[in-house]
Amino acid sequence: MLAIAKMGRSSRYYYANLAQSSFEASTTKPGEPPGVWGGEGAWCLGLTGPIEKAQFFIAFDGFSPKEDRLKLVHNAGGKRRVPGWDLVFTPPKSVSILWAISDPEARVLIEQLHHRAVEAAIAYLEQHMRLLTPEAPPAGLTVAYFEHGSNRAGHPNLHTHALVLNEGVTTNKVTGPIDSKVLYRHKMAAGALYRSELALLLQSELGLSLERNRTWFELKGFSREGGRYQKLMNHWSSRRREIEAHEPVTAAQAQAIAYMTREKKGEVPPRDMLFMEWQKEAAQYGFSHRQAERLIGEKREPRTLWQQFQEWRTLREARKMVVMHQSHFSRRDLVHAIAVAAQARGVGSDDVLRLTNTCLKHQQVMSLGVVRDEERFTFKRLYRLEQSLLTQATKLAVIPGMRVSHRQLERVGTSGGLSAEQRRALHTLTESGKLKVLSGISGTGKTQTLIAAAKAYRNSGYTVLAVSPSRQAALQLQESGLNSQGALSKLFLGEVERSITVQKLFYELDRARSGSWKYGSRSLAKYPLSRSTVVLVDEAQRLSTTQMLRLVEEAKRYGSNLILSGDTKVKQAFQH
Repeated sequence: MLAIAKMGRSSRYYYANLAQSSFEASTTKPGEPPGVWGGEGAWCLGLTGPIEKAQFFIAFDGFSPKEDRLKLVHNAGGKRRVPGWDLVFTPPKSVSILWAISDPEARVLIEQLHHRAVEAAIAYLEQHMRLLTPEAPPAGLTVAYFEHGSNRAGHPNLHTHALVLNEGVTTNKVTGPIDSKVLYRHKMAAGALYRSELALLLQSELGLSLERNRTWFELKGFSREGGRYQKLMNHWSSRRREIEAHEPVTAAQAQAIAYMTREKKGEVPPRDMLFMEWQKEAAQYGFSHRQAERLIGEKREPRTLWQQFQEWRTLREARKMVVMHQSHFSRRDLVHAIAVAAQARGVGSDDVLRLTNTCLKHQQVMSLGVVRDEERFTFKRLYRLEQSLLTQATKLAVIPGMRVSHRQLERVGTSGGLSAEQRRALHTLTESGKLKVLSGISGTGKTQTLIAAAKAYRNSGYTVLAVSPSRQAALQLQESGLNSQGALSKLFLGEVERSITVQKLFYELDRARSGSWKYGSRSLAKYPLSRSTVVLVDEAQRLSTTQMLRLVEEAKRYGSNLILSGDTKVKQAFQH
C-alpha cells in the first residue's frame, strides 16, 4: 500500500527522534531503526548509508550537508517552503504478522525484501521526475528511508516512510524543487509496483504461498473475511476498522480520515520486547512461532514456461482491467493494471515495465495523441466499437420521435412539484428526436424528472419501458414509481411483477426474434419494442459500450424512443 502526504517543517523532528542514532541500530534499545539515504539525488549529493540527525535536518531545510550549507533551492530555510512529501509503503497485514512472529533471520530477510520493493517503486518514480523549472530537466530524488515496525495502537505494522525531499538533482548536478504532481499522478502505479515486487520476492526468496485479494495480496490462509487466522487479522487491524467506521467512499477520503484520527506516537519500546509481546498475543489466536516456520518454504528458482504462462495471464487480465471504467488509458494506467494483475504470479516490477512496453507496441493498441502532457492509448477494437456507437446514436437522435402536448407536460410538472430546471429537462426529454440524454449528479432530481416524463408519455398513449443495468437498480426503479415492469409484465407475464434489466430486455428481444424465425405469426413470444415504446434507462453510465451500442441499434430498428439517464462523475462502464 502507498499513501502520500505533504510534510511540514516540524515533521523532521518526528522521524529523526523516533529513529535510533546511526551508531546504535539495536533491537534491544528503544526506538525505530536508523534511517538510510536513498535515491539518485542523494547519491549525487554524497548522501549515502545511515542518516545522521544533523545531516538530515540540513538537507530537510534545503541545504547541502556536504558543501558548507550550499543552497539546493532558492527558498532554502524558508518558513513557507514545502520541505518534501512522506510516501508510506506498507506491506499487507499478513506479511507484518509473519514478520512479527518469525525468527530473527527470517525477520531480517523480510525487512530486506520490503526495502528492495520500496526502492523499486522509488526507481519508477525517478523515471518520470523533473525539476519544477521552465526547462523541466529529468531529476533524481533525494530520499530518506525510515523503517517503522508498529502502528500507533502498538500492533505489528511494518512500514517505511520514504521521505522525498523537495530538492531534485539532475545528472549534471543542477538542483532545484521537484514537480510534486508526478508523485500524485503516479501514486497508484508506484504502489502497485511495490506490491508486485514484494510478492515476487516473498515467493522466490522465502517460498511463501500468496493469494490475490482484490487489488492487493495476502499470505495464503490469512483474510479479514474468513479463514483460520481471521480473528488475528481483525484484532491487529484496529486502525483499519477505525477508518472504515467513518465510511470513506474513496481512497483519498480514507487517507484523510487516517491522518485526522491518528494519535500522537510516543516513545517506541525496544523491538525485542515488542516481539515477545506480539508472539504471546498471536499464540492466543492460534498462530505460533512454529506455524510461522511452516509457512516459509525453500527458495524457488524461476521456471521459464511457468513464467511465460503467468505473464500471459497477467497481460490478459490487465488489458481488461485498464478499460473497465474508461475507454482510453495512459502508460501509468497500464503499469498500474499490469502490476495489480501480476501480484502472486511471480511477476516483479521489471517484468511489469517490460510487459507494459510489449503491450503498447502491440498492433491492436493505437495512440490517441497527447492530453494534458500525457499520451493516451486505446485498443483498436474498442475504438471501432465506439465510433460505431457514435454514428448510430447520431442517426437515432435526428429521427423525429414521439411528442407530448404542452398541456400534458404542464399538468405533469405541476402535479409532480418539479422545479424550473426540472421542467426544462422534462420539455427536452419529450421534444422531437428519438434519443435524449439526462445527465446530473446524485440528488439533483433526475428520478423525479424521469417519473414525470414516464407519466407524460403514458398519458399520451405510449408504452413506457424502464430498464436498468442491474437487478438491484431495477427494483429501486420499481419502488421509485417508474414501475419498470409494467410493459413487459403485460406482454409476457400478465400482471406478475418482476424486475427488468438490460440483459433481460436483450433476452426477450432474442427470444421474440428466434420465435418469429421458427414459427412466424404463430410465435407466442412478442417483441417488447415498437414504434409506440419509450425506453427509459437509469444509471446508463454503467452500461458497457457493447450494451449501449446494441440498445441504440435495437431502438433504431423498432422505431422506439430512447432516454438515457445517468451521472458522468461516477465510475463508468464495467466492461467493454
